[in-house]
Amino acid sequence: MHGAVRKYMMLQDLDVQVKDWISLVRELAYDIEDVIVKFIHQLGNEGQHQGGFKEFFRETARRLKTLGSRHGITSQIDDLKIRLKEVKELKSSYKLDDIPFEHLVVDPRLSALFVEEAHLMGIDGPRDNLASWMLIDENSFTKHRKVLSIVGFRGLGKTTLAREVYRKIQGHFHCWAFVSISQKPNVKKIMKDLISQMPCKKDFIEGIDTWDETICIAKLRELLKDKRYLIVIDDIWSISAWDAIKHAFPENDFCSRIIATTRNVDVARSCCQGGNGRMYEMEALSDLQSKRLFFKRIFGSEDCCPNVLKQSSNKILKKCGGLPLAIISISSLLANRSVVKYEWERVGRSIGSALDKNRSLDAMNSILSLS
Repeated sequence: MHGAVRKYMMLQDLDVQVKDWISLVRELAYDIEDVIVKFIHQLGNEGQHQGGFKEFFRETARRLKTLGSRHGITSQIDDLKIRLKEVKELKSSYKLDDIPFEHLVVDPRLSALFVEEAHLMGIDGPRDNLASWMLIDENSFTKHRKVLSIVGFRGLGKTTLAREVYRKIQGHFHCWAFVSISQKPNVKKIMKDLISQMPCKKDFIEGIDTWDETICIAKLRELLKDKRYLIVIDDIWSISAWDAIKHAFPENDFCSRIIATTRNVDVARSCCQGGNGRMYEMEALSDLQSKRLFFKRIFGSEDCCPNVLKQSSNKILKKCGGLPLAIISISSLLANRSVVKYEWERVGRSIGSALDKNRSLDAMNSILSLS
């Protein structure tokens, strides 16, 4: 059911009927989960009795006491069956199976690019340290180009950290650009994207639509050869991808800088090899940092969480595993929900299966579909 909700939430411009149907399915899924939990709690231990005559009477008495509970659960199951049938009939009536689905891929890094720096705990130290390292040779005789590789699995905030370092130091450079690449990078598109962010005369890009890869790389090199440039290449998947684009960035002895982000340590090493590079490995937030970020996002202060919600909060944060963007996504969702224990527990159950199996931004789609 949660899969059906995520599927139809991908549609753009949802009409009223689809929204109503999604709400019905979502509530039905929650109620089914609640009945299952009650069933396991009240009746799950039946059949596990052992012992003699006394134990038989004790077990018989227990069953008589739970007769009302079993009857209540049976009634709830019957009600769920009726609601499930109604949901199926509405789906047919609304002709939801006939709705065309376009394969829309939303870049998960978009959220990282626009997360407010103030909401990220622990970013100040790494940002300032890396920014200082990037500028350390500014007044020395050594003017070599340097590469900073930021490595870590998805959801740790690599893109956000790269963006913050980029913002902090870009005023020291003649030109700068930030580009995100995909798992299967289009070199020509990447080069054109970089060129579009550079200051250049109109006649320089004349005929750009007809340029092939070789011309694009040559043109970017020409643009950068006599400038101190700052380039961010976000989310490099492979060494071959780096090899395909690295020659576009000339070693021009102007203290130019490149920041590369990747999930792969071997790729990170490849980007910064040569003696002038540095590899920075991202770490998950500590328990204390996670709590501060979570509560500040929801309540505006880390000390305002009601006692009744602290246990539910701890369970949710444990599932987030210190991933900043997971915490931000979930806290943003809860900030718009009722401050009620039952509501928080229900959200926690809904996101549990996704984050337990895959602690990354891939799980964010299931979280955002709840909002």
